Amino acid sequence: MADQGMTRPRIVLTDGDYYAPDFEVRHFSSLGRVERTSSHGGQELAAVLVGAQVAIVRRAQFSSEVLRAARSLKGIVKWGMGFDNIAVGAATVEGIVVANTPVIAPAIAESAFTLMLAVAKRLREMTEAARTGSELRSDVRGCELWRKTLGIIGFGRIGRLVAQMARGFEMRVLFYDPYAHGVGDGEVSDLDTLLRQSDFVSIHCNLTSETHHLIGAAELEKVRPSAIMVNTARGPVLDEAALLSALQEGRLAGAGLDVVEIDPVQPGNPLLQLPNVVVTPHTLGRTQESMSRVVKAIEEAVLCLLDGRPPEYVVNPEVLSHESCRLRQLAGAS
Repeated sequence: MADQGMTRPRIVLTDGDYYAPDFEVRHFSSLGRVERTSSHGGQELAAVLVGAQVAIVRRAQFSSEVLRAARSLKGIVKWGMGFDNIAVGAATVEGIVVANTPVIAPAIAESAFTLMLAVAKRLREMTEAARTGSELRSDVRGCELWRKTLGIIGFGRIGRLVAQMARGFEMRVLFYDPYAHGVGDGEVSDLDTLLRQSDFVSIHCNLTSETHHLIGAAELEKVRPSAIMVNTARGPVLDEAALLSALQEGRLAGAGLDVVEIDPVQPGNPLLQLPNVVVTPHTLGRTQESMSRVVKAIEEAVLCLLDGRPPEYVVNPEVLSHESCRLRQLAGAS
């Protein structure tokens, strides 16, 4: 176990103003000396990380330069699933373990269906009519998910959960993921077929150089005009300008977005003005249950790192076999 005396290890909690004032006291004070920072990256964050053994990260940018400067850092624990704000390759070179907390997956899967249903049922228009006492024309109608085709892009933990939930609607499920191992609830598809045949398209892949603007203007040309696009992964996977054009020109029926290219969503974003678009500020996965699971997973990951053991959910497992791996070099040195 990590030393709990005068040499207690230093844990840096980035995005410090996001958390309740007593967050680290309740959850991490027994693990080490916790320090908050609101530094979002660059030299300021690098300076804060000097002498730290573990960093708990939400949105702060851990660039290769920041990681090179963090000479004592054993590991980084990411709040949630996505880790595109961390230069994972550079962390591996430096011997730093990167872990995430994918226990949020059920909440994100439910969020995809929340957005599908909200857009399909034209919830914005319906609730506005109720608020103003207006009567909607008879041709203002929603659509059903029942026995429709759902295309899932990215078939990891969340994508597979979405496919399982789709069974309740008796949906046909197509999925595209060149890196998926094994087959879950659904039919393997290429991206072109998925886009052409799906009534709903739900994005669940990580943001990488390969998936940036994976769905752009050319891909949206293939989608049915009656289709609904949902993104609960990362905004830049979906080309926002191309999406806006498709929606404005009637080439796409609607969109449900918990993420946009500039995250969190800015008040002037034109997508917010469209009645067939539902946008939430990257918070749909924030449930009482998911946050409780995430906090527990972070605690366990931090404890593992301080004890020189790999956490359960390691993003860069190849680092564990490197001579540079700091878990080996620094275990017991806190």
